[in-house]
Amino acid sequence: MTALASTPLEPSPPPARDVALDGAKGALIFLVVLGHTLQFAVMGRHGDPLDDALFTAIYSFHMPAFMALAGWLAQPGLSRRDGRWRVAARRCLSYLIPILTATLLTELLWSSPWPAHEWLRSLSDMGRRGLVTLWFCWAMAYGTVILFIAESLRLRLLLAAGLLGAFMLLPAHGHWQLCQSVLPFYVLGYLASAYRGALQGSRRWLPYLGLAAGVGVVVAVLGFWSREAYVYTTGVKWTGPDARWTLLRFGVGALGCLAFFGLWPWLFSRIPARLAQGLAGWGASSMRTYVLQTLLFNGTTWAGLTLLMLGQAAALKWAVALALAFGIQVLCTLAGQGLAQSPLVAGLLFGTLKGPKAGTRSASVQAH
Repeated sequence: MTALASTPLEPSPPPARDVALDGAKGALIFLVVLGHTLQFAVMGRHGDPLDDALFTAIYSFHMPAFMALAGWLAQPGLSRRDGRWRVAARRCLSYLIPILTATLLTELLWSSPWPAHEWLRSLSDMGRRGLVTLWFCWAMAYGTVILFIAESLRLRLLLAAGLLGAFMLLPAHGHWQLCQSVLPFYVLGYLASAYRGALQGSRRWLPYLGLAAGVGVVVAVLGFWSREAYVYTTGVKWTGPDARWTLLRFGVGALGCLAFFGLWPWLFSRIPARLAQGLAGWGASSMRTYVLQTLLFNGTTWAGLTLLMLGQAAALKWAVALALAFGIQVLCTLAGQGLAQSPLVAGLLFGTLKGPKAGTRSASVQAH
């Protein structure tokens, strides 16, 4: 009786966040911003970003790592037996609602008026644009469905591999090839989280594995990389001579994930505390910030302004032009991070009246 009386009735506090994971998400969001900056800056100089060395270095691993981390974080909810379908439904809605809202906002605010006699074609065009709007959200929704089915039928590894393989054999064009370029990494991150216990013994070797994988990425990119390896633009090909580019892209992406996650704990523990706090705070609401940054930049005139500014500023030095483009990207990202905290924006764009759960805890982040 005494033991019962002394038991606290208040709910236990939520588990502490892994600030290193939040920092990893923040670093990857920074790479997204830098990659977009390079893309428009190189185009503004009438160049091709696919031939830019820094652009290639970033795009060789940043989206694979982002998707692998998303899969890792999705695993605890989708693998539990009680309420799995609710978790899957919430996750899918959290991806599909922003797609729908962003597509409608882009169409209504920035497209030309719809002629009444062409409304069916306008709706059809909007539907096709919606398939590539926030395409990474589509990829995570597909990954959630695949892993929900695999977990529900208690054939996690077999069904996850089989359903992923079937998805990867779909015709590689437009919507599908964008999702195919990253979906394997989402599933890979999920499976790594599911079998983390079996991998625990190799944890002490992770930094060395990360370093070796990083060397492998450098060798592969410098020695073998080509524009054909950008499968999100060229499409996944499993037969013929172009199959080597598909294998190279996914191989480099897997090595890049291992390098990033193997070296990140060591790196995060050694960066200045204020920078670690900023990255972790940025990463704590990374999904919403990513969605809003993409919408603000691509759905407004900022993208056109960047191209116009860089195209007309031939007299500007490259460093100045790059800094201006980066400033526009940062403004859009900071605006997205601020809007991500708004209950109004959360309701309209994400289908919830709550801000990001992590937002109030990001101020206490410290580097270890």
